[in-house]
Amino acid sequence: MTDFDALLTTLWQHEVAFIVVGGAAAIAHGSARLTQDLDIPFIWDTATLARGLNFTLVTSLGEIDLLGEIPGGGTYEELVAEAVERRWRSWKRSKKKVGERRAIVANLPDLLAPYRHIQLSRRRQV
Repeated sequence: MTDFDALLTTLWQHEVAFIVVGGAAAIAHGSARLTQDLDIPFIWDTATLARGLNFTLVTSLGEIDLLGEIPGGGTYEELVAEAVERRWRSWKRSKKKVGERRAIVANLPDLLAPYRHIQLSRRRQV
């Protein structure tokens, strides 16, 4: 199971510029959706781009999808312009609130855009 709090804390401690998207972003907006991994677009350097755009990093804390571009959603630079701050509450197994941070999260229209893109693509194939 992914330890979202530990993954995000590690990214914040290392001052990584990122945006939370996917299921974790939906949760930050108040959804009851469950998710298995953390999806984050961030700024890529030339060497990383030469190897490809999207990767899944498997860590002892859980999986992180590292996204150079989200089909129908855009790149970090495009998403960050409209991103919003949301509280990210840290909970431990006891369900006791132990801390709170602010996370940069894709706004709702940008969060839903990839799903609409997939639906449109499926309709065109029929």
